[in-house]
Amino acid sequence: LYDGWIHDTTSDGIVVGFSGAVINMEVSSTGGRGILGGTTYTMVLGCYIHDTGGDGIQFNSQSLIMHNIIENATTRHLDSQGLGSYIINNLIIGGANSASGDFGIVIGGDSTHIIGNTLVGDSNNGTGIKINGSTEEWNNCYNNIVTGFATGIADGGGGFLAYGYNQLYNNTTANETLTGKIHTNLG
Repeated sequence: LYDGWIHDTTSDGIVVGFSGAVINMEVSSTGGRGILGGTTYTMVLGCYIHDTGGDGIQFNSQSLIMHNIIENATTRHLDSQGLGSYIINNLIIGGANSASGDFGIVIGGDSTHIIGNTLVGDSNNGTGIKINGSTEEWNNCYNNIVTGFATGIADGGGGFLAYGYNQLYNNTTANETLTGKIHTNLG
């Protein structure tokens, strides 16, 4: 899908099949998720996703989520259910309708690269970037800006292959809650 606008749906805005791409789309006012990725190889590039009734973007393994603006999702803004994905240079803005739980970037898999994203929370609750689970140790998380959440970045007991150079400020409970192993600490 390329260069369009999906709005005012009663369910998910866009459902991607296997190996699909969504480029330069605006998705707004959905009853469910803004974009639901396929089983693998989903690309979401340059989209504006806002005011969704669920996750902004939910995707699975080996996906590329880059240069998007995701604003005011009612659950999670980016939710990864798989492994080996790239989340690069996205702007995430939590608004008045955002959930109070983990509503920035939530990773449920391994070997994911979270690089150069800006996350701005609105209500000083939830977690900006969270790695779910306690065994994932091969994720990379660096050069991100996270502000306005309760916790900036949390690893849930898992760890990182490379971690650092993140700018974390104005998070009310903790900027970082890191209990897992960091193989390469970038500072």
